[in-house]
Amino acid sequence: MITIRQLAEIAGVSPATVSKALNDQSDVSRRMKEYIAKLAQEHGYTKRVPVSTGGTAFSGLKVGILFTDQTSKYYSNLLMRFNERIAEEKGIVFTVDTLFSDQRAEDICHYFEKTRIVDGVICIAALENNLIPERFRVPIVSCSVIPVMETYSYDYIFINEESGIDEAIRTLIENGHRRFAYLGERYSGKRHATFRKIMERYGIREEDRYEAISDLRYEEAGYRLMSELLKQDWIPSAIFCDYDDMAVGAGQAITEAGFRIPEDFSIVAVDNSELVLQDRKVISSVDCNINDQVDIALALLHKRIKDPNTAIQNVSLLSKFICRDTVGPCPKWKMRPDE
Repeated sequence: MITIRQLAEIAGVSPATVSKALNDQSDVSRRMKEYIAKLAQEHGYTKRVPVSTGGTAFSGLKVGILFTDQTSKYYSNLLMRFNERIAEEKGIVFTVDTLFSDQRAEDICHYFEKTRIVDGVICIAALENNLIPERFRVPIVSCSVIPVMETYSYDYIFINEESGIDEAIRTLIENGHRRFAYLGERYSGKRHATFRKIMERYGIREEDRYEAISDLRYEEAGYRLMSELLKQDWIPSAIFCDYDDMAVGAGQAITEAGFRIPEDFSIVAVDNSELVLQDRKVISSVDCNINDQVDIALALLHKRIKDPNTAIQNVSLLSKFICRDTVGPCPKWKMRPDE
């Protein structure tokens, strides 16, 4: 049966818009509601969660989901997909933001264990290895974007972002780019290390790279970092941003300065959130396989709940680069686009 996400792809809108339309919410136009309803009927979509709040309304899994960043487009998409899949099983989700604190994550796991309000926990972040299932009677599955696969003492899904970042940089090099900028923020140190590793792999010298890290986050971080970059005497033609939200801000700074994407600058990022710049160009980005993450995490959780003594599984997923509107040939300018 078709899912909300699949229906959204057919309709050309976000999953949130489809959900609001099907639930007759006021912030979606009547015309859109009728359009979505027609597509839902044509493709056989039906709601799978009972409206009643009686004892059988939530007969499936009760899952606690720990994440680190509720304002990130990537995390919001991942949480939405978890909610959809668990709702399809007539389950219910309890989401908690750990605020980048391992101690808070551990405290929340203790709370879930003590109250028994969940059947299991999914952590959308890397846990410290001292937070191990042996200390908890509640099953734990974790999934996180990290550079390389490691061995953990609990079920873990590794999303190896290096494969996608490598593909992104290789695509830029094939388009003639030889000067690169990395725009990052302080919570993404491992991604920065991966960028440097791949720069060295392709022989991009340090003098051909500009790297800047911000204490800010999201669009503001990208905007501020790109604005500072445009003041430099030496400017790279290829801009790599930590994630899509940051790329939106960088794109705004480029446009406001009178330059064009990708004619003057090519921009790539990570997360594949399908975000759009001011000129309606969709950001080229590394896809971290959200759908596979969700399906595998839930399968591992089901297995762990059914048999707590089942062998620990560490699963590795490769990322991939999706090249869209923001990558083009290296421009002919030598030092600055406005020369």
